[in-house]
Amino acid sequence: MKRLLRPTLVIPVVLGAALVVAFLTIADVRKVFALALGFQRAYLLYFFLLMLVYTLVRGVQWHYLLDRLDIRAPVRSQVFAFAVGEITKSLPIGNYFQNYLLKLSQGTNFARSAVATTLILATEVAVSLVALLGLGLGDWSDWLRPAILIGTAAFVLLCVLITLLRGAARLPVWFTRARATQRFLAELEHYRGGVRALARPRVLGVETVLCAIYLLTAAVGLYVIARGLGVTGLSLWQAAAVYFFSLAVGLILPLPVDFGVIEVSGIGALLIFGVGDSAAVAIMLLNRVFSTASAIVIAFAAIAVLRGEFVATLRAGSARRDTRGTAGARDAEPVRHA
Repeated sequence: MKRLLRPTLVIPVVLGAALVVAFLTIADVRKVFALALGFQRAYLLYFFLLMLVYTLVRGVQWHYLLDRLDIRAPVRSQVFAFAVGEITKSLPIGNYFQNYLLKLSQGTNFARSAVATTLILATEVAVSLVALLGLGLGDWSDWLRPAILIGTAAFVLLCVLITLLRGAARLPVWFTRARATQRFLAELEHYRGGVRALARPRVLGVETVLCAIYLLTAAVGLYVIARGLGVTGLSLWQAAAVYFFSLAVGLILPLPVDFGVIEVSGIGALLIFGVGDSAAVAIMLLNRVFSTASAIVIAFAAIAVLRGEFVATLRAGSARRDTRGTAGARDAEPVRHA
């Protein structure tokens, strides 16, 4: 219970709930729920099938990058960690929960596997921004396209400066002798090794193509939700622009969760395309609810099929807690003098 009441979990949830309440106030709540209850059930099946494709392609991308990193964890362990990690994406640092599960069950180096997750997130941002440059966003295109180009140029320049300064920087000797610093530098070296392994044109090309496929699949899912609500004035490409814009905002803004952020930005984009305020709210709410529900169903299916991996991970977590408890009790034991 204490873990659920931690500020790192409570504050993001409260902020997300506040954003949800905020965008509910811009529309007629009763009309929003009436639209949601009138959703055509056949489109729910289409949406789930799209989310299944989305998850499968994303899982292939995850496995491909782990393979390029020379992480030889069993495929069953990779599938289990990935499927369960899909549920936690909206939580603080939740994208890296799959890396933690892989470390827990197989002893995989967290820093090295985290390179794959970081690259996936960075590629999603890049693909979303490139898509927005091509698709535009209605009346917002006049400022959005220049903002993307200027922001990208500034980011590249910052990366170049950091690279140059890193070569000139030297840590004090006394600082590097600390155990915590040495552990951090060791993990940083693992991370750098992973970056070097993935920074290859072929790897980046394959990973980007897979990313574009599953993001476009999710964009079609947003369009399917609009159709299921009876919104016929929104084209497929407009729905894709809305999805890419909301995803980019959710990933770029330095907030602990994307819950609420994606919805608010998506509603704004839908309003630009002439969708009614109540329909816009209903589309983004159902997109969140259905996508989360799909991830949970797929994760529980993976747990049911991979029961051995689930039990092994639980045992590894329990053993780790017992080890920490034993170490803590040993450290807390008073020193007896003769």
